[in-house]
Amino acid sequence: MSKTSCKEVNCIVFRRLAEIQMSAFDLQGAAHAMRDAEAIADEMSRAQERVASLGALILKPGFKH
Repeated sequence: MSKTSCKEVNCIVFRRLAEIQMSAFDLQGAAHAMRDAEAIADEMSRAQERVASLGALILKPGFKH
C-alpha cells in the first residue's frame, strides 16, 4: 500500500483476503489487484485535486464586469 498506515476499508479487505481459502497464486493475484486498484484511485484523487486547484486559478476573474 502507498501509505504507512492502511485505510480502514483496505485493512478489512486485506484481512478478509487472508481468511479466504485459495491457492497462494490466487491470493497473490488478488493482493496485487487490490494494490493496483488503490494506486489508480489515489492517482485519480490527486488528478482531481490538481484540476480543482487549476480551476480556481483559471476561473478567477481578472477584471470587473
